[in-house]
Amino acid sequence: MNILVIFASHRLGGKNIEIENAMHEYSDHFNFNFVHLADNRIEGCISCHCCGKVGYCVLPRNENDNFQKIFEEMIDADAIFIISPVYATIPSRLTALFERLTSVLFDTGRINTDDNPLLNKRAAFFLTSLAEFVTSHQ
Repeated sequence: MNILVIFASHRLGGKNIEIENAMHEYSDHFNFNFVHLADNRIEGCISCHCCGKVGYCVLPRNENDNFQKIFEEMIDADAIFIISPVYATIPSRLTALFERLTSVLFDTGRINTDDNPLLNKRAAFFLTSLAEFVTSHQ
């Protein structure tokens, strides 16, 4: 099973590394692809509605915007884990990702259809804190 793990924190290291290392212990059963939003820029949606005409977000794909790359990784994954710190309600890059996902899926008319590439995708949202991270091996 291919699992895309999106770390929403604006910080690199810390709990993200602890969680990533713990997940590596299960790499014989799962293929993890880790995306750290701290390493990725995602511009906010500008509500141009062009995605509805062409079928994808038209904002330029470059080193300053990785939305399309992450969206394609979400489509390719069997499951998506989003891991976000509790020190921020919703980190701004995660908000931008959600904004753009909503616009692309809504404006293309795929949000509530069988043509939605994220429909029935297994997903989980985890919140992390500064408390010690503990894993359970079963």
